[in-house]
Amino acid sequence: MKISFGAAVPLHGRLGPNRVDFLREAARTLEESPIDSIWIEDHFRLPANEIEASEGKSMIDEPLEAWTTLASLATMTKRVMLGTEVTPMTLRNPAMLAKVVANVDILSAGRVILGAGAGWNKKEFVMQGVPFEEREARFEKMNEAVEVVKLLWTSDEVNYSGKYFTLRAACVAPKPVSKPHPPIWFGGFSELILRAVAKHGDGWINATNAHPNEVREQIRHLKLLLADAGGRGMDELRICVPLLAMVANDKEVALRRAEEYMDRGKFDKTLRFFADTIDYGLVGTPEHCISRIKEYTSIGVDTILFDVRPASNTFSSLKLLCDEVIPSFA
Repeated sequence: MKISFGAAVPLHGRLGPNRVDFLREAARTLEESPIDSIWIEDHFRLPANEIEASEGKSMIDEPLEAWTTLASLATMTKRVMLGTEVTPMTLRNPAMLAKVVANVDILSAGRVILGAGAGWNKKEFVMQGVPFEEREARFEKMNEAVEVVKLLWTSDEVNYSGKYFTLRAACVAPKPVSKPHPPIWFGGFSELILRAVAKHGDGWINATNAHPNEVREQIRHLKLLLADAGGRGMDELRICVPLLAMVANDKEVALRRAEEYMDRGKFDKTLRFFADTIDYGLVGTPEHCISRIKEYTSIGVDTILFDVRPASNTFSSLKLLCDEVIPSFA
């Protein structure tokens, strides 16, 4: 399968004097690049250190809402796919979400990917008055929400009675352009996420800067889960790894940029995220990035997602990635 490249454009932190100008420039740059897809986060609130790491201030620089932003990006682009990394399926009513995603799919002429997850940030659930169940119940609710969304996209009328959701004579019209429905990619790396991928998924988005050896083992396990779920093959899935991308022609410049990001966010340097960002993220020269990406493509990863936060890093890293890294995988 052809190697695909996406870019995760930040919606939080300091995006410059005008957020719309930043998004418009990002859309133009990526539409004219060899990048295949644009991805955005889906959060109502983020921890303060995430905002500060991206040179913002809490409350002032919280994320833009994902699906209205994707609707805007749909009108700014004609070619690139548009996805969320990822939408907490437990945070919104699935019938409403099905309608919203279908609408953005129509506006984009069939270019939407629904990135799906169970949700992890309890604060944004509490502030919306939405229950934040215990972990296993939350994943159970996620799966039920995905079932509801798929039914509404593919049926004229839906009657559904589940543990968490009940629908009577429900419908989504007009239907999405994508057939049989917009693809659903699950984000995460737990056993529960892998089981959801095997049952419902068109793609799987691993953890940011995931260790290649762990990704290899997870792919091996996913093959077994697919077989148990009805014999689907790996060729029916896209396997995606997001990598924090801070790229410069001078390795020390790139490393300093990454360390400043971590310092602003006061991330614990003993935690795995910090070490894996330096060891497995795309922090360094274009040549370094090519070598890192090959570690993933050699084990079956077919989609690389460049996480180009913060905004001050976005365009300089994208230029080197598009001009010097992606051509090596043509």
